Amino acid sequence: MMSTLQIFLQKQFLTTYNQTEWFVSLNDALKNLTAEQSTQKPAKDLPSIFEIVTHLIYWNERHIKNITSQPFDTTLTDNEQSFIKTTIRDWEELHKKADVVFAEWQKELGGDKFSNPKWAEIAGHIITHNAYHIGQIVLIRKLQNSWNATDGVK
Repeated sequence: MMSTLQIFLQKQFLTTYNQTEWFVSLNDALKNLTAEQSTQKPAKDLPSIFEIVTHLIYWNERHIKNITSQPFDTTLTDNEQSFIKTTIRDWEELHKKADVVFAEWQKELGGDKFSNPKWAEIAGHIITHNAYHIGQIVLIRKLQNSWNATDGVK
C-alpha cells in the first residue's frame, strides 16, 4: 500500500510528465513540436528545446537508476555537458527516450523505496527541476510562435 507521501510524489510527478494542471506537463510542452523547432535556440548562449530535453533525460535517468540500483555513467563533471550528453540526434527518438525515462519514474514512485525520506527528497527535487525546465520549453515555444495556448499557459 502506498503511503500518503508516495501518493503525493506520484501526483506531483504526473503534473510534470503527462497531466497539465497548474503548469504544463512535458508531454503537452512537446506536443506537435517539429525537429526543426526543437533545435532552434532562442539566443546564442541559451539551450534549444532538444538540449533541454537531453538535460532532463540525463538527470531523470541518473537519479532513477541510482534509486533502483542500476548502473549509470556518473562521470559527468560539468552540468553544462548534460545539455549535450547524448548519442541521439533524431528528435522523435529523443522524445520517445524522455517518455520512457519519465514513465519509469512514474512506475517506481509507487514502490517501497519512496517511503525512505532520502529518496523522497530526491524525487521532490527532480519534480521541481522538471517543472523549471518545462517552463523554459514553453517560453521558447512562445518565442518561436509555435505554442498553442489551448495546451496550457496562454
